[in-house]
Amino acid sequence: QGFFCDTISSDVHALSAGGPAFDLPTTMSKMLNLGMPLSEVVRATTYKPALVLAEEDQIGHLQPGSIADIAVLELRQGKFEFYDGFEHKMVGNKRLFPILTCKEGKVFKALSSDSVMASQN
Repeated sequence: QGFFCDTISSDVHALSAGGPAFDLPTTMSKMLNLGMPLSEVVRATTYKPALVLAEEDQIGHLQPGSIADIAVLELRQGKFEFYDGFEHKMVGNKRLFPILTCKEGKVFKALSSDSVMASQN
């Protein structure tokens, strides 16, 4: 208690994609609603994992010469339900939604937020 986690990941795999993690923005949203500041959520999802992997010169941040795979997320306010592995519900007022991803110079548009929410119910 009194500290934030060092890194954030979803641990999504073939057997868990149906919940409760669903995807990385959902996991990031859970941390936001637990009181972690957005700047720390982003850092724990990008730069800090790169440090753990000793890849901080290439990934985890944007600078000339680094690999620029980018996820664009939108922070929305509202009433959102989140669940843990024991099916305990947490209601939060913030949620990150994917907008688009840039990977190796290609842009991929995200599903609509309605599709994202429907897939998690």
